[in-house]
Amino acid sequence: MTKFTSSLIRKKWLDFFQSKDHLVLPSKSLIPENDPSLLWVNSGVATLKPYFSGLVKPLKNRLTNSQKCIRTNDILNVGLTSRHHTFFEMLGNFSIGDYFKIEAINFAYELLVYEYRLDPKRLYITVYEDDLDAYNEWIKLGINPTHIIKCNRDRNFWDVGSGPCGPCTEIYYDRGEKYDPKKLGEKLFFEDIENDRYVEIWNIVFSQFNNNGQNKYTELAQKNIDTGCGLERMCCVLQDVPTNYDTDLFVDIINAIEKHVKDFHYDTNAYFNNNAKQKHINQNFIVIADHLKASVFAIADGAIPSGKERGAVLRKLIRRAIVCAWSLHADNNYLNDVVTAIINSMKDFYPYLNEQKPLIISVLNNEMELFNKTFNHGIKLFDELKNKTNKFTGEQVFKLTDTYGFPFEVIKSLCHENDIAIDEKSYLEALSEHQKLSSNNQKDFKAMLQQNPNLINLSVDSNFDYHALSYQNAKIVALFDENFNPTNKSNNLTWIVFDHTTFYATSGGQNHDEGTITLHNKSFNVIDVIKAPNNQHLHLVDLGGLSVEINDLANLNVDENVRKQIMANHSSEHLLQKALQTVISHDIHQEGASKTKEHLTFDFSYAKKLTLQDLIKVENKVNEYINSKANVEVKMMTLDEAKAIHAQAHFEHVYSKIKGKLRVVCMEGVTSEVCGGTHVNNLSEIEEFMIIDFVTKGSGSYRIEAISKKATIDQFLKQKIISFKQTLKQCIDDLTKLKVDLTEFSQLTQKIKFDLTRTNYHYLVNQMQTIKTKYMELVKQADLANKSQKALTLKNAFDLKTNALILVGVYHNEEQKLIVNAINMLAKENPTKAFIGLNQTSDKLQYIIVVGNQVNTNNVNARSLINEINQITSGFGGGSNTYAQGGCNYPNKLDTLIELIKSKN
Repeated sequence: MTKFTSSLIRKKWLDFFQSKDHLVLPSKSLIPENDPSLLWVNSGVATLKPYFSGLVKPLKNRLTNSQKCIRTNDILNVGLTSRHHTFFEMLGNFSIGDYFKIEAINFAYELLVYEYRLDPKRLYITVYEDDLDAYNEWIKLGINPTHIIKCNRDRNFWDVGSGPCGPCTEIYYDRGEKYDPKKLGEKLFFEDIENDRYVEIWNIVFSQFNNNGQNKYTELAQKNIDTGCGLERMCCVLQDVPTNYDTDLFVDIINAIEKHVKDFHYDTNAYFNNNAKQKHINQNFIVIADHLKASVFAIADGAIPSGKERGAVLRKLIRRAIVCAWSLHADNNYLNDVVTAIINSMKDFYPYLNEQKPLIISVLNNEMELFNKTFNHGIKLFDELKNKTNKFTGEQVFKLTDTYGFPFEVIKSLCHENDIAIDEKSYLEALSEHQKLSSNNQKDFKAMLQQNPNLINLSVDSNFDYHALSYQNAKIVALFDENFNPTNKSNNLTWIVFDHTTFYATSGGQNHDEGTITLHNKSFNVIDVIKAPNNQHLHLVDLGGLSVEINDLANLNVDENVRKQIMANHSSEHLLQKALQTVISHDIHQEGASKTKEHLTFDFSYAKKLTLQDLIKVENKVNEYINSKANVEVKMMTLDEAKAIHAQAHFEHVYSKIKGKLRVVCMEGVTSEVCGGTHVNNLSEIEEFMIIDFVTKGSGSYRIEAISKKATIDQFLKQKIISFKQTLKQCIDDLTKLKVDLTEFSQLTQKIKFDLTRTNYHYLVNQMQTIKTKYMELVKQADLANKSQKALTLKNAFDLKTNALILVGVYHNEEQKLIVNAINMLAKENPTKAFIGLNQTSDKLQYIIVVGNQVNTNNVNARSLINEINQITSGFGGGSNTYAQGGCNYPNKLDTLIELIKSKN
C-alpha cells in the first residue's frame, strides 16, 4: 500500500493537474508583489488576482500550484484546535475562462478517488441550494444523495458585496468513529458542528456572476474556477493521524524540540484521552513548531522583524514561540536544531531554504536576544503584580500580551499556578479595541502614532517651511529609535526632529518629500517623514553607524524635481474635483486621494459609472484650467471665512477642531480648497494632465488615476506603445500556432495607429480591448474545433458496424475528459448500445461506461459492470445504472477486460 507522504501528496496534485493540461506555477514569495491590500500572501489565488480580474493574460488558462501562505487572524487558536496554522500550503487548480463547473467537479472526484484512493462512500458534499448543476454532477459520479446537503448563501455562496462571485461546493471526508467521541455521527456534518470526523478537504468556487454592488447579479463573460485544498489537512486525512501536527510535516520538527526539553514531552494520545494538562503541553510544542516554521519561510522570503506592519507580525510569531519554549523549560540551544528540522522537512519542494539558513538563524538569534531582555522585564512585572493583587485586570493582562509578548494562555497558566484570577471579560474588551484599531489602520501605520505616549507628549518647537527647499544648520531637538522610544544619542535607524525643516511630512494623502540630510559632513537619504500628534515632523534616517545626538546641526536638502512632480499632481487633484463637479455633477466630492511623484488617485461616489466620453470631457476640462495659467495663492482663514468664499473642505469635522486659521489654496477663478499640501504657484506649471485609469471600487464607488507633466505623460505613452505592440504580437503568434484564419483579426489590427497622444490614448485602449475580445473568441473557436476533431478521432475507436450490444474502445494515454465526451456523444447517437472505453497509461488503467437511454438496464447495467470489473482489477470507482467510471493500478489487465466485455455480448 502506498505511503502518502506530504511530498507525494503535493506531487500527485501537481502531476495530476499537469496531466489535465494545467500549467504548474511555482510557489511565490510570501511577500505580495504589487498588492498593498495584503501584508502576506494568504491563499493560493492571492498571487493570481491579475488573471482573475482580466487585467493580465496568463500563459495558460489552466493553472495549478502549491502556494505557501501565512494567516494570523486565528493565531490564538494554533494548538487549541486540530487544524489551525499560521503557515500552511494551499493546493489549488484554477481555470481562467476555460473549463467550468462539471469539469472541476470531475477533476476533484478523479483525483480524490483514483489518485489519493479515498473511499467515495465516505465523501460528503455541500452545494449551494440553487446550484442543480453541481448537485446533479455529484449524483452522476455516484455520490450518495444522502451525503449531499444543499446550503444557503452563508455557507455555499462566495460573495464580497461587489464584483465576481458565485456558488461553491465543499468536499468533506468522514474520518470515522474514532474522531467522533460523542457518537453524533452525520449530525456533525448536517448541522455544521465543529468536529474532527467530517473534515472539509476541498472547496471549489464557481465564479460565474458579477455583483454590481447592489445585489444585482449578471453572468460573467469570463467564468473562472478557484479551488483550495489545504496540504496539511490532506496529509492528516491520508496519514490517518489525530491532528495536522501529527503528520510528517511536523513530526520531525516536534521531535527536534523534544530533544531540548527534559521535563515535558509531546503526546499524540492526549487527543484521545482528553488529558487537559497534556493538551496544554502539546499546545506549547505546536506553537513553537508552527510559528518558527512561518518565521523560517518569512525570513527566507525577505521579511525582517520590526515594529510595524509585516515586520511586527513576524516579531509577534517569533516572540510567541520563545515564550512557549520558556514554558517548556527548553534549553538555550534548541533554535538551530528546530530550524534544521523545518528546512529538512520541506527541502524537497523548497530547496532554497537551505541556502538561506545562515540568514534565518542569524535573524532569529538576534530577535531572541532582543526579546529576552523585554521578556525578563515582563517576568519582573508579573512578579510585581502577583505580589500586589490576587486578580489581574484586563489592562494588566493586555500589557503583558501586547508589550511583553506573553501569549494569553501562558498568562492563564502562570496565574493558575499562583492562584491569581483574571478579569477575562475586560481583557477581551481591550483586545477587541486593539484589533479594531489595528484593522482600521492596517495599511496606514502612521495613523497609529496618535496612540504613542512618547509622541503625544512631545512638546519641542519644530517649524516647517513650505517654500524653501533647503535649510542650513537645522538643530536636532528630539531623537527616537525605530519603535519611537526617545533617546539622547543614536547611530542606526532613527527618527529625527529638527527645530526647522523643509521636508513635507506624509499627510492629507500627499506623500512625503525626498532628499538628503547632511550630518557631520556625511549625507543620508531621507527614508520617511511623518507627523507627530503635535505636528512636529519626524525624519527617518539610517545613520549607518554615525553617532548623532540632540543639539547636533544638519543641512537639509529636498529633491526639487520630486517636490515639483508631487506639487503638480496635488494641484491636478484639486482641478480634477472641480472638473468632475462641473462636467458630471456638483455633488461629487473627494472621498480619498493619494498624491505621489508617480501619480494621483481620486476616490468618489456617484450614481452611475462614467463613460469613456465622460472621462474625456473631464480630462479636457482639467487641461482647460491648466491652460488658463491661473495663479495659485495660499490664504490663511478661519473655517467660517473659508466657507464664505465657498472654499471646499472635504473633512470639515476635522478642520472644525483646529484652533486658529486654516490654509486655503485658491486657484484664481477656478477653485478654492482647505488644504495643507504643497502646490504649484501657477497652473501652467502642471503643463498637462491625463487620466490613465478608471476603476470601480464597490457599490457606486469609483477611483480615477491620473498623471501630470508633459515628460511623465510622454514616458507613459511610450511604454504603453511598447506594451500594446507586444500584446498584438503575442496574439498573432498564438493564433498562428493554432492555425486560425487571421483575416478578420488582421483587419482589426490594421486600424490601430501607434502615434499615441493624450487625446487618442483612451480610444486606443478601447480598440485594444476589442482586439483582446476577438482574440479570445478566435482561441475559443480553435479550441472547440480541435476538441471536435479529437472527439471524432476518439469515436472511431468503436466498431459501430458490429451487432454487439456492448461496444469496447481502447485508448492509450488519452485525456479522460475527452474520452468521456466522445462516449457520451456516441451514446446519444446510438441509444440502443452500451459503450465501454478503456484507457491504458504507463501506470494505470481507466474505464468509462455509458449505457444508451434505449438499452434495458436489466440487461446492461453500468453499476454492475463496473463492480465486476473492479473485482477483477482490484480497482476503484462506481456510478449509476447508465454511467460509471473507475480505474486500477494494473495497466496489464487490459486484455483481460476486453475478453470480459466480449463475453457479455
